[in-house]
Amino acid sequence: MSEILDFLKSRFRGGEPAEVRTFDLYINNYLVRVEVHDHGIDAGSLRYSAHAFSPDIPEADRVMNTRGESLGNPDGNLRMALENVHWNVFENRDD
Repeated sequence: MSEILDFLKSRFRGGEPAEVRTFDLYINNYLVRVEVHDHGIDAGSLRYSAHAFSPDIPEADRVMNTRGESLGNPDGNLRMALENVHWNVFENRDD
């Protein structure tokens, strides 16, 4: 994948291409979709980021890091990028 990221970066300067993988899991019987972004080794401490959201909550009704959606801070370590997601948004869901 790094070859693809390198090509896209050189071809489309100023863009920030990323490989994105999607995972679905259930937290307290609610579906949560997690998108993990990998911007490549050259991104250093900003290489990985994770975005989690509840697909059953309409996008217009989601409130970042409060209800139905969380975007964690990026990190150079994949595990830490996942840890940076506000998982309590999904663990404490009460609707």
